[in-house]
Amino acid sequence: MYRPTALELKVLRALRELGEADGRAVASKIGMGSEMADYLCRYLITKELVHRVGRKYALTSTGQERLEEAFTRVLSILKARQEDVMETLAKIRLP
Repeated sequence: MYRPTALELKVLRALRELGEADGRAVASKIGMGSEMADYLCRYLITKELVHRVGRKYALTSTGQERLEEAFTRVLSILKARQEDVMETLAKIRLP
């Protein structure tokens, strides 16, 4: 199973928010050049996370799943860190 990089996840998230979009719209959404956005979208097509709709790009169901998996991983990491912080705070004794 392919796990997208952080930059690729930004592209997937932009496509989720925009629906169908060309490279220029994706680039504008995530703050990068349109050539790079087009390159990343074409690469994500090879990973079956994005597909073409005419001249635009859109998420595949697999792309949506990978995006949701990434958010779930991040949330679980944050929750674990929150528990660590709470335990540490409980140990601190103030004068």
